[in-house]
Amino acid sequence: MTIEDRHRALQEALQKKADELARILDKAGAEARTADGRTREPLAEVEKGIQEARQLADAVTRDGGEAAADLATEKLVVAINQLAAVLEAVGGKLDHKRVDLDYRHSAGAVQERVEGTGENGATYVASPTFAEDARHFFPGGAVGGRLIPRGWYSIPWWRDVKPGTVANAAGTGLVFGEVAHEFYEHVLAQLPGQPSHETWAKGVSAGYRVSADWWPFDGDSVLDLLF
Repeated sequence: MTIEDRHRALQEALQKKADELARILDKAGAEARTADGRTREPLAEVEKGIQEARQLADAVTRDGGEAAADLATEKLVVAINQLAAVLEAVGGKLDHKRVDLDYRHSAGAVQERVEGTGENGATYVASPTFAEDARHFFPGGAVGGRLIPRGWYSIPWWRDVKPGTVANAAGTGLVFGEVAHEFYEHVLAQLPGQPSHETWAKGVSAGYRVSADWWPFDGDSVLDLLF
């Protein structure tokens, strides 16, 4: 198989998985919104992740290559775990096999509610459970080499860590916004067992491993390194 053929296969498989997840979201999301109107915001986050995965999959055969495929996979893994968490929060259940995540480095989980105030006066919240002011779920793992604990947050602050370009998704060109720094410093750094803000900002080499029955290709590792 040539590189071009592999890229086309990656693109097709990722688009297929994105379509599959979108269909699950349409059905399950409607039920969740009926059960609890507060789920609209986190469900929109799931939809956004699927859309971003599609865009990255489109880039695989252009200039993104393997890096774009890796990032698209990560978006889908996070999205399906977010959907499962939202459904569980309102007494539902994902009628689909849950993606089995195994992290090379454990990001831990938020064990207690913590609030903090940013330099601009914004109130940030981290919670172990779904709450009125903590509606954004992250399944735990690495974003840009920075470990994000599993938990519910007032804002999707991990989105403030982005690769500068799709081509740089394998480890360079990272852009950190003020929100990510503030959120960690004023909220997560206060939790027991979490590294200091300075240590966290240095990053680690962490990656996802995803169950082979969900990943459409041979091999037991979807990514060796997320970013």
